Amino acid sequence: MRLPVRILFLCIHFICFSAAAQFSVKSIPDSLKKNSDAVVRNFETKIILSESGYTEYTRKIITLFNDNLLSECSLVLYQAHDVKSKFIKAIIYDADGTIIRKIKKSDLIDVGDFSNFSSDAHFNVYELNDLKYPCTIEYEYESTVDFLFILPDWQPVIDYGTAVENASLTVYSKDTSLLRYYEKNMPNKTTISKSDNLTVWEWNLNNFVSVKKEPKSLKAEDVFPCVLLAPKKINYQNYKHDFDSWEDLGDWIKLLNKDKDMLTSELKQKIHALTDTIKDDYQKIKILYEFMQNNTRYVSVQYGIGGFRPFEAKYVYERGYGDCKALSNYMYSILKEAGIKAYYTLVKAGKNNNIIKEFPASQFNHAIVCVPLKYNDTLWLENTSQKMPFAFNGDFTDDRDVLIISETPSVVHTNIYTANNNRTINQIEASVSDNGNVHLYLTHTTEGLSFEAIAPVYNAQSSVDREKLLQSHFRFTNAEINNISITEHKSRIPNYVIRGEINLNNFTKQSSNRLFIPISFIPKDDYILIDSTRKTPVFEAMNYMVTDSVQLSIPDGYKLDSKEMRQEFSTKAGEYQLNVSQNNNTIKIYRYIKVNKATYKHDELAIISDFYKKIRVADAYLIILKKQL
Repeated sequence: MRLPVRILFLCIHFICFSAAAQFSVKSIPDSLKKNSDAVVRNFETKIILSESGYTEYTRKIITLFNDNLLSECSLVLYQAHDVKSKFIKAIIYDADGTIIRKIKKSDLIDVGDFSNFSSDAHFNVYELNDLKYPCTIEYEYESTVDFLFILPDWQPVIDYGTAVENASLTVYSKDTSLLRYYEKNMPNKTTISKSDNLTVWEWNLNNFVSVKKEPKSLKAEDVFPCVLLAPKKINYQNYKHDFDSWEDLGDWIKLLNKDKDMLTSELKQKIHALTDTIKDDYQKIKILYEFMQNNTRYVSVQYGIGGFRPFEAKYVYERGYGDCKALSNYMYSILKEAGIKAYYTLVKAGKNNNIIKEFPASQFNHAIVCVPLKYNDTLWLENTSQKMPFAFNGDFTDDRDVLIISETPSVVHTNIYTANNNRTINQIEASVSDNGNVHLYLTHTTEGLSFEAIAPVYNAQSSVDREKLLQSHFRFTNAEINNISITEHKSRIPNYVIRGEINLNNFTKQSSNRLFIPISFIPKDDYILIDSTRKTPVFEAMNYMVTDSVQLSIPDGYKLDSKEMRQEFSTKAGEYQLNVSQNNNTIKIYRYIKVNKATYKHDELAIISDFYKKIRVADAYLIILKKQL
């Protein structure tokens, strides 16, 4: 494979201009500089594809105007036993296009793969530093991959704030039917041609104007042009299979996982001792899950095919550790021994991540276990955490498409946490003094996905760290927090309950005989004003509900001078209620908000914009107390 590739690359010529003309910042069109942190001047990717692997050649020239995208522009070359990356050149130019630094191969630092405890992979890295902006970086390198399974995605737009002058992806293959691809947000479709005995696929992106990141934006990968590639055949260390559907991929994973569910006789005895007297399947699963948590820990081990294939279940039991694949296979195996049907499952984990369901490819980065129950109920087990509540997977794997490795592998959807599952409940007894300070007793309950925000507070190593995290969580300013207790309730919809006393100093505003008190004792989310000229959709990332119930005792001699409030509205975006009333020396405040997870495109911006505006107006209400003279 190597000789033809090198011959082909020798035939690839670049038109060379003087450095000053080619790399000068002045030569960038003004339209591409506007709102840009970086401009991709030229980005060429060429892939030579065969039945046994591929070679990828990359040349990239990027102008940086600041350090916002510095980490994304560092040179990183991946090396492994079956991946060899060759450094060709790297040069840094100043604003005028003059060379200020030539980077040699010896300048690259060899870094281990710290995402894995044990791995044969490492990286050659050149981290950009001590740059004077604007400047331009030029990279050129080549990678040879001796297997066929994962092909690189092409994402010419690095992130928000990136413009692209010229970018191209070209794929060559003797076998016309070897390549599959998926175009996402591409203004121009592929062109397919013939060159000698090769089929050539080519994509181009030119004069792409940068898009500024706006509040509540989607991830860059969901907005900007990209091309996903996948082979029609898998060829990995003699494990070969067709690859044209999700079922094909699932069948290949079954081939890798075959006989990996073997257990020792000792472990089998433990499983039956734990579960044989338990009649309820849910309780059996919970017992075995907690057994797994208490006796294993997560360690990533990636040698060769270990990047895709789990270690045997008995290996995990005997050593007490494994990566996500090994731990999920272990959980699946002990459930199987207990007579519980479960499925090893592949997922693209991470907050608000999802695969492109229409394009079967290796888009996954994590493994979990799916356990179907009666009455269309399903448990999703995250097996890498020793602290995760049973059957709670949180926003790491919620609400997305996954591939279950079942009898007939298929894509299904994980659980969606509704607003009723994601509740924050504040119960407050408060008193305000003549000087405007407020003392309150708080019971703060967070459930579901909101639960995860409190986990760092609960797990804080010291009281000082805990108080700092609480100040940040509640977004208090000038507050004293005392007598705090936190109780964790682990369940399918887990919650934390925080109780404590809080002094809010100078919380109110004062005039000669009036106190002005905000209705929100705990600062709320910033419901932003939506610009009608906005370029990107608004993404509300989570269904959630917040309820405040406040009993406010007021000083003797004061009465409510503002009007009692009763407001309520409901839209596609959510619901809102606010009630403020007085009963003798007590002001009662009830505030309720429900927000729906959704993406609002340009023709729907008015829906979310109007909802936010109404909330901001209602939340601006001030309780006015007047002192009786």
